Amino acid sequence: MSAAVVALAGCGSTKHNVFAVRVGMTQSEVRQKAGSPSRIFEHRSFGAFPRRVVNERCWFYSAHQKHTSLVGLDFCFNKAGHVNWIEHDVTFGTALNNP
Repeated sequence: MSAAVVALAGCGSTKHNVFAVRVGMTQSEVRQKAGSPSRIFEHRSFGAFPRRVVNERCWFYSAHQKHTSLVGLDFCFNKAGHVNWIEHDVTFGTALNNP
């Protein structure tokens, strides 16, 4: 995503850009770029080979872009505390109501 979108997070006038977060960043770096998450949750995934269950801590940020159905971003961290993957949360029909 190349659009420069700034999302306000937390109190005060500090602007944060959730779209500046990249895979490999630490939790501290994510907080500096995106502010405090809206929600923290555990994500369970299943490795293909070798067979194993991986529990990852994920942070959800509300994020909107005009003319899209994007409603948020999830940043999931590995055990070392680095962003392991980023997921775009979308909803259908929102783009028409998000001018």
